[in-house]
Amino acid sequence: MSLRKAVHNEEFLHLASAFASLANNISIYTSYCAHYQQHHLALDALRADPHWRKFMQDFQSRITLEPDHRRLELCDYFIMPVQRLCRYPLLLKEITRHTPPFAPEYKYLEASLKTMTSVCSRINAGKRNHESIELTRRFILGCKGTK
Repeated sequence: MSLRKAVHNEEFLHLASAFASLANNISIYTSYCAHYQQHHLALDALRADPHWRKFMQDFQSRITLEPDHRRLELCDYFIMPVQRLCRYPLLLKEITRHTPPFAPEYKYLEASLKTMTSVCSRINAGKRNHESIELTRRFILGCKGTK
């Protein structure tokens, strides 16, 4: 086995191990993703506040001085964790697809893929559950308003 191949295997083992160790802590995203719409609405409400607008203008003017500034708004940062989390299973799936099944890291990559897919499924289920609760709440409030 070449040195490059050995390093490649070692890197994939570390990657799989990192996802396995993060899987337990990554469940915090379930709540974050379920409440994402409320975060966005709260930010919209803050935009009406002149103090908030002044704060954000000052912040944006300071951050534009940073060399790696990408001109993102605060709301752009809110979606990043959601988008990033959804990309992990895709990344792991591609790496697993290009890893020979007999390679020592294959079973770890497969386990990490299964774990991250499960995390994303739980997040989606939590989001659907939260949306269902919100729709039910709105329906009940609508019924109370018609009496």
